[in-house]
Amino acid sequence: FVSRATREEIEANFGCSLPGEVIRNNYNVPYDGELPWPEEPVLRMAFVGQFRIWQKGLDLLLEALSLLREMKSQSWKLTLLGSGEMAPRLTAEIARRGLDGQVEIEGHRTDIHGFWKRHHVLVMPSRAEGLSLALTEAMLCGRPAIASLVAGTAELLDDGVTGLACYLDAGHLAEKMREAINLRSQGSLQGMGKAAAAKTRQVFPPNPEEMFLQQLEEFLASQHCGAGK
Repeated sequence: FVSRATREEIEANFGCSLPGEVIRNNYNVPYDGELPWPEEPVLRMAFVGQFRIWQKGLDLLLEALSLLREMKSQSWKLTLLGSGEMAPRLTAEIARRGLDGQVEIEGHRTDIHGFWKRHHVLVMPSRAEGLSLALTEAMLCGRPAIASLVAGTAELLDDGVTGLACYLDAGHLAEKMREAINLRSQGSLQGMGKAAAAKTRQVFPPNPEEMFLQQLEEFLASQHCGAGK
């Protein structure tokens, strides 16, 4: 299982306890790679992940950005980092809403640590997750998140401490993004980023792949596996 919440959800569906362990995914940023806070003139937000519109809540995100602009909040930009066959639909919707000047699509990128050097906050209004790799990596880089508390997200995101929790509602998401803009101007958002990095290092080990191999070895040993058996 990738998170405790995933395990509990599956057990609830089956109506019984299940054997198994929570395995922490490997990540593609340094464990102690917390970055300096970006000196950018506006709040730079980012979505990172596959362009799966319904699952990742990208429809809610674009609607919320339209509402944010109606609130006269202009001091922001958002980057959509990722790929997927729905990219042309996203491009068309961005243009239809007149968000071209503030929302940009950047293709798949392997240097995630470098990407977060210029961005302040992850926005992730997902309808379904396990425990998001994008969330883990952003927080290890010292970036807070605005995210829906689905599945394992709540293991990392403490509302008002390591980020801001949002409902699956465009209006509420817009309010949370405006709150992030205000927190940045007050100097409080950077502290959330530091708390996010510390919390993620509490939940994730430095070398999750080594822990997985150790758990696998312990499991095999408990099964008394051996030659001729």
